[in-house]
Amino acid sequence: TRTGIADIPMEAGDPNWDEWLAFHRDLFVEHVTKYATACHELKPDVCICSNWMYTVRQPDPVVAAVDYLSGDYDWIWGADRAAVEGRVLDGRGITWDLMAWDFTKTREMRSDQPWTVKTAEHLKQELSEVVALGGAVMCYEKPERSGWLVGWRHDILAEVAEFCRERQEAAFKTKSIPQAAIVHLASHYYKHNAPLFNYGPAVEPIEGALHALLETHRSTDILTEEATPARGKDYKLLVLPEEGNLSAEVVDFLEDYAGAGGVVLMTGEHLSADYPELVGCTPRQVAEGEVTDADSSATYLEVGGKTIGVSGTWQPVQVGDDAQALRCKLINEEPAKDATDWVIATCRKVGEGAIVAVHGPLFLNYFQGHYPWLRQFIGELIDEMGIEWSVTLDAPPQIELLLREKDNKTVVNLINRGAGEMLMPRRVVVEKLPPVRDVTVRLRMDQAPQSVSLIPGDESFEWSYEGGEVVINLEQVHIHSVIVVE
Repeated sequence: TRTGIADIPMEAGDPNWDEWLAFHRDLFVEHVTKYATACHELKPDVCICSNWMYTVRQPDPVVAAVDYLSGDYDWIWGADRAAVEGRVLDGRGITWDLMAWDFTKTREMRSDQPWTVKTAEHLKQELSEVVALGGAVMCYEKPERSGWLVGWRHDILAEVAEFCRERQEAAFKTKSIPQAAIVHLASHYYKHNAPLFNYGPAVEPIEGALHALLETHRSTDILTEEATPARGKDYKLLVLPEEGNLSAEVVDFLEDYAGAGGVVLMTGEHLSADYPELVGCTPRQVAEGEVTDADSSATYLEVGGKTIGVSGTWQPVQVGDDAQALRCKLINEEPAKDATDWVIATCRKVGEGAIVAVHGPLFLNYFQGHYPWLRQFIGELIDEMGIEWSVTLDAPPQIELLLREKDNKTVVNLINRGAGEMLMPRRVVVEKLPPVRDVTVRLRMDQAPQSVSLIPGDESFEWSYEGGEVVINLEQVHIHSVIVVE
């Protein structure tokens, strides 16, 4: 009755399928609201949470009467899940936590492979993601069927707890200092996810963009659709990874944001057809006579005199008067021989800022492969925009940077996302995490700080201030180093 849909759709592609899914999502929110309201009427100070509500899985405005937000890591590759989910939760303005599994297995969760406990080193690395984002974190530990608590397992948890508490005062309830942000649009997500709230393929470009930005040392947040117009103006770079279904409000905001000096990076083969005025170009039809190589169906990108192959559809474009070409497609692997004039990356200057468009599935490709030369391509494209970052880092890609603040102090988090052994689907536990040596942080500040301190406190570092920049040299980053600048 509410929807007016008489013929119930049964699968994607049926008439009113999207409306049918939205109806069920609304029912879920109403159910949680009714439950939480009843509990609050009975006991006003009780705290209600619905697992995974308002996370990546549900990027809608917060309307249900929940008091905090929560979810749990994947049992395997948990740091990746914490990195993306923690950033959405951190942007919600509500108390939040995530729960790590202290045990794991290879193969599927329900396979007959036995569970095994993660090492302390592994757990510290996983929990660092949430600690650095200012959230609360816990570990999922299970007793034996008899209720017996296994002593040696709790010894591991005690070591991990000490690690977290050492960082608690500096890291807990910090707030982000805006640098780069990825836009997570509900209007796009619900067109491509697996009903009702499962990821499906919808999140893969978002995770690819997050990994690429973190591995090029950009402190990165994730903004939901309603948060983008409200908070997006504070960021230096906004990234829309292969996203469509942009509302008129979002399009207008991106135009104004760029005009005020911000940089937008948009990706996807659909951009020139769907948003020609925003990106400053239209689709170009490649004539059959222009094809000069047998491998012309492939797409290669030039980077540093080399090439990297990418999959998917890459749309050559006709560049408009207010835009310029940045990159062209190659049809094979030799830059001097295989270059074309088929433009697949453009920049439209808008006021003091710019809208950069890459006309193919750039971030899905990075998610699928994490190839170093593709990361270099992305990093160079962003560097060309001349963004004045508040903090820069001299370190290998495995060091993750998070720029935060608390009590008028700047908090720089560095997480070592490496491993001492080759991880793979049949080897999922980090045994040893070798420290990364000689890491340098450069922090822009108008005046010299009163103090610079480092957690862990027993590790050596040096700092200096010159020309509006604090330079901090760390001897090593083992798992998670926290620099507090006051």
